[in-house]
Amino acid sequence: MKIPKYARYDYCVQIAYTFLNDFSISDYPVNVYEIITKMKWGLLKYSELADEFNCSIKDVIKCLGSEDGYTIYDGYNYTIAYNDMRKPKKRIIFTLLHEIGHIYLNHLIDFEATKLYRGSLTKEEYKVLENESNAFARNVLTPAVIVKDMHNIMPQKISLLFGITKKAAETRIDLLYDDLKSIHICGIEAKALNVYNRYYYKRVCKICGHYFIIPNAKFCPVCGSSKTINKRGNDMKYKSMETYQNRKLKICPKCNNEETNIEGLYCQICGTLLVNYCDDREFKNSLPTDYTPCGSEVPTNARFCPKCGSRTTFYNDGLLKDWKEEKDEHDGLALLGIPDAIDEELPFL
Repeated sequence: MKIPKYARYDYCVQIAYTFLNDFSISDYPVNVYEIITKMKWGLLKYSELADEFNCSIKDVIKCLGSEDGYTIYDGYNYTIAYNDMRKPKKRIIFTLLHEIGHIYLNHLIDFEATKLYRGSLTKEEYKVLENESNAFARNVLTPAVIVKDMHNIMPQKISLLFGITKKAAETRIDLLYDDLKSIHICGIEAKALNVYNRYYYKRVCKICGHYFIIPNAKFCPVCGSSKTINKRGNDMKYKSMETYQNRKLKICPKCNNEETNIEGLYCQICGTLLVNYCDDREFKNSLPTDYTPCGSEVPTNARFCPKCGSRTTFYNDGLLKDWKEEKDEHDGLALLGIPDAIDEELPFL
């Protein structure tokens, strides 16, 4: 496959939002090092290479052909080398996302010219691939859907909030509406909405400490409290159960039946309802005859409906333990230094 004559900016925006959703990114600045570790990619500093080969940083730059960073693919895995002596330090974060862009955009796999040696590219080819990786990095580090709703969009504010240089922040502002247009052209509004919701609707309950992302939620889905606040950062996450895209449980929590990907909402072995809904059964006798039940579909860890505060079917059916019990278990493990692995659900829309 030949390198295109012009950068595929729409494609880069699409891949950036795929990346943001693949890693459920909701906090900024993006923790690039955590992502690299999770993907088990190699990571080398220029200073380490200089020490290993008893040469200078300038020699490393000359050898790799880049002042900032370079990615190597050996046919099995990727290794990113970066100039850790670069200033300002914020530039390093952009460099690492830029190199990840080369990986996620398949620059080292799709094109014959890059399989051998990136230094063999023509200036035009090199510029195309660099522009594509820059577009990817820009849209991961500063998603346009988040920036557009910020108050007082100023370079200094964007630089501080997203951990990028002032120059990169100025570029984000200049290309904001171009990237928003690309979202529409690619038809990825749903992906962009997930990114938006994870940032602007990230909340934590003051009572049970549950962290959740549910737009316009009035109640905590775990303890039913109305005392929630907007939050940046991670807090207590209550365990969820794995579901299919239709939000039906993959495994029945009562009888452990794994054959649930069939027509219907109930387990064919024990009859358990496998989708969690708002449940008004406890109030039916006291409700007026013209009352319309909420019946909202809710996350699998929800004990209470985030819209109306009623108990849920999973909680009423005994599939979820009391939130206090789970929190006590979590806190006990934390005191012992034992990690409590929790699978976070996709945002509930």
